[in-house]
Amino acid sequence: MSTVIKHFIVGWMILFLSACTIPARGVLYSHVTRPHSTNFKNTPIGTKQAFLDDYQVREPFSGFKITAEWSTDAINAAAEKVGITHIAYTDEQTLSILFGVYHRRRLIIHGD
Repeated sequence: MSTVIKHFIVGWMILFLSACTIPARGVLYSHVTRPHSTNFKNTPIGTKQAFLDDYQVREPFSGFKITAEWSTDAINAAAEKVGITHIAYTDEQTLSILFGVYHRRRLIIHGD
């Protein structure tokens, strides 16, 4: 096999195994932050941030799709904890490792 073909195959595999070609779902590792909205006309940035996390761990070997999930889902409580009284906008951050065996979604709240 020629060197050019080997380099092409290796380059394609690197793109496939990361999150560069598949949005927010790399095979080995991905860490992506996206806005919930793209309408930022006259949207204040905010000086404070609060975080809400949703975790999932999946057992990949048995085929029984055994998972464990836990989360924090009190948006107002998380915002009040850091002193946010007005929510400007939110972002969603995802982290996925090893085919989604470990997966975390984080809601980032921006405001003042």
